[in-house]
Amino acid sequence: MVRGNNWAQALVYAGLCACIVAAPAANAQRTTDIFERGTALSEVARQLADEFPGLSNAQVSRLMLAANPTVFDSNNRLRMRDALLLPRSDVGRQVVGVAPPPASAPIDTIKQGFAAEQEIRPTAPRPELAPATPVSTADAARARRAVAAAASAKQAGDAQRAYELLAAQLNTLGGNPEYDYALGTTALDAGYYSEAAFALQRVVFAQPRFAGARLDLARTHIALGDYDAARLELDRVEQAEPPPKVQTAVQVLREQIDSATVANIGLGWSGRLAAVAGYDSNANAATSDSQVVLGGIPITHTDQSREIESPVYGADASIGYAARLTETATLSTALGLTHRQYPDAEFVDATTAFGQFGQTYTWDAWSANVGVAGAYTLLDDAFNNRSIRTDLGVARRFGQSRLGLTGRVGVVRYADDVNVQDVNQRLGALTYARTLGGRALVSFSGLVGRDVANQPGSPYGRSLTGVRSRLLAAPADSLELVLNLGYVESEFDGLFLGAQRDDDQFTSSLLLTFKRLLWDSLDLGASVRYIDNESTAVLFDYQRSIIGLNLAKEF
Repeated sequence: MVRGNNWAQALVYAGLCACIVAAPAANAQRTTDIFERGTALSEVARQLADEFPGLSNAQVSRLMLAANPTVFDSNNRLRMRDALLLPRSDVGRQVVGVAPPPASAPIDTIKQGFAAEQEIRPTAPRPELAPATPVSTADAARARRAVAAAASAKQAGDAQRAYELLAAQLNTLGGNPEYDYALGTTALDAGYYSEAAFALQRVVFAQPRFAGARLDLARTHIALGDYDAARLELDRVEQAEPPPKVQTAVQVLREQIDSATVANIGLGWSGRLAAVAGYDSNANAATSDSQVVLGGIPITHTDQSREIESPVYGADASIGYAARLTETATLSTALGLTHRQYPDAEFVDATTAFGQFGQTYTWDAWSANVGVAGAYTLLDDAFNNRSIRTDLGVARRFGQSRLGLTGRVGVVRYADDVNVQDVNQRLGALTYARTLGGRALVSFSGLVGRDVANQPGSPYGRSLTGVRSRLLAAPADSLELVLNLGYVESEFDGLFLGAQRDDDQFTSSLLLTFKRLLWDSLDLGASVRYIDNESTAVLFDYQRSIIGLNLAKEF
């Protein structure tokens, strides 16, 4: 059997579905007719209502999600043109909780089931976890012989042979939980992950309290890259308050999910287009004072050196590519362009082009990265500054936590009329991050840096220290939240209009992104940002508030 090709896997799916439908075993599942890609879960439930008399559309929806955990997207629409697994009506009523398990069902609670198991992952269900539905004596005998032969092959180290022995019995034994469990775990060991998912799903539909099958189904979902489905199975296991050995197994699988999720984010081509509109209370980041006093002489600021409020609108575009070079190395690149227009402060209209290139290396609990990035900025349609930097970092993971050290060196060069601001940058950061429940990441960083003025006598050299914190969360599939807080203290080398300049800057920002909110494909973002820069040089003492909306398409 070819494992790597999508078309071959599709043929396998179709064959398995056909076998399940054709199997004479009374407890085998069936599949539905083909549903078109994009069909809503509610419409699927409506069309299948007659299959589950006594269940509401909402209950049928829950059942189809449980029976087909990988085929619906975050908006509960079919990912592709597909047939769906259709459990028996009696099993369906048990799954959604409107009917008790049959008298021959597993022991009363999953907690007792855990206590009965001596191993986290037995090779076959124990007597206490026997099939909930009766099978014929001949079928049971064939199942035992197939399981025994496969067990011998697995013990000899031949998982492929064990899988072939069991798969040959699918037409007649599909739906027998003992057989399905052996087939699922063997297919998983042999690398046939889609087949394993089919078999193990049949087991947990028939025996929802069989904890070992749920753990193996979670492992299968991880292998298939469906981490949300894996987390759901692990949540169900943990809800039963299992013994420490099982809790350890669950934690190990959760760490695998977290590592794999991070490792696979952003692979391949990606892009983003966005339209932006909002309001800026201080577009030119200037003081609100109209005069300053130097040496007892009042000096009146020009219009451009005083605070100006303005609406703002613009657009963003970016494209990126990431590829796994080896098992331990990933390459990523990105190019982008941003533009901001200020109708009431046109002299700060800004356009920036940027690019970056980097590689990340991972081994065991360690990771390292190296990257180069640059930017070129126009201000009021004229060149203002360009920059280039190199970043280096190393980090180590400790369970749900991560500790990282990063360093940056770079240069910033301005246009000739303001090149007194040219600096060479050095920055270091120590960051602690921790995942919270699989849906949030919080981090705290300490910063220290030095800007060295490129021109002798320039006052723009400075030493800086600061702290920064960030919260990234996804409270729901359709909502993402990013909260940033930061504080930086800067001590400048020279005098500004005769005054020593020391700045204390506090920043905060909140971004809410509603995914696929409009027309099922556009993201709507709402943001607010506040900057309070307190400076001993009054020219640089200001507050600034920015609110905005953006409409974005990611692809």
